[in-house]
Amino acid sequence: MLRRKVIRKSKTIFLILLSVGLVLATVGVFFKPVRAETWVEGHITADTTWTVADSPYRAINDVIVDPGVLLTIEAGVEVQFADGFSLIVEGSLTAVGTDVKPIVFTSSRVSPSPGVWNTIKFEGNSSEQFLL
Repeated sequence: MLRRKVIRKSKTIFLILLSVGLVLATVGVFFKPVRAETWVEGHITADTTWTVADSPYRAINDVIVDPGVLLTIEAGVEVQFADGFSLIVEGSLTAVGTDVKPIVFTSSRVSPSPGVWNTIKFEGNSSEQFLL
């Protein structure tokens, strides 16, 4: 008698855990994890780091790194540009990806195509650095 109760209880616990697992799996299939997205535009006036945690960065207008300012882009960051916009570096830029964590510069279109965003342009003088 006691053994039957233990078996029934074990089956009930198993079915509850199985149900919870199925619900969690279903939620994982239909709901993508929330991903950060950071919109950027205009002048960067102080040293700034674009991090993987806040990626992708969406340039919704030209982004200008002011003279004397350093923009650092971490490995693994994705930078998406709206049509026709650029990253203009009058200060310094350090953006070094790796094979495992490349830095991707691309279009913000759902189906990106070459040539829709403008360029990354270095306009700094000899006191500035451009490491890409």
